[in-house]
Amino acid sequence: MNAGIRQRVIDGLLKRGLIEFKGGYHRISAAGFEAIGKAPRSGSYRSGTKQARMIELMRRPEGASIDEIAQETGWMPHTVRGTMTNALKKRLGMTIVSHKDEGQPRRYRIA
Repeated sequence: MNAGIRQRVIDGLLKRGLIEFKGGYHRISAAGFEAIGKAPRSGSYRSGTKQARMIELMRRPEGASIDEIAQETGWMPHTVRGTMTNALKKRLGMTIVSHKDEGQPRRYRIA
């Protein structure tokens, strides 16, 4: 699609409330799902999976580091980062915050 046309389509969908801009991404809104006859995603996940364990670690008050999550799940660090971005942020709509104390690894927490 031509870049100029693409932006006009996005602007039109935003104006009608069919999509929303959240977390740096455009997402289908509740009105958009209704317009296409689909139910919005529930943002739920299966328990007992590696992803569920990752979420549990990140929900702790102190959060979790990439290395802690990788060790717990058996994933490589790049897989942990990709899961944060794609599954947790984009698909499940979770807000992830991070902080780094001096001399400590960066810790990630689900807000």
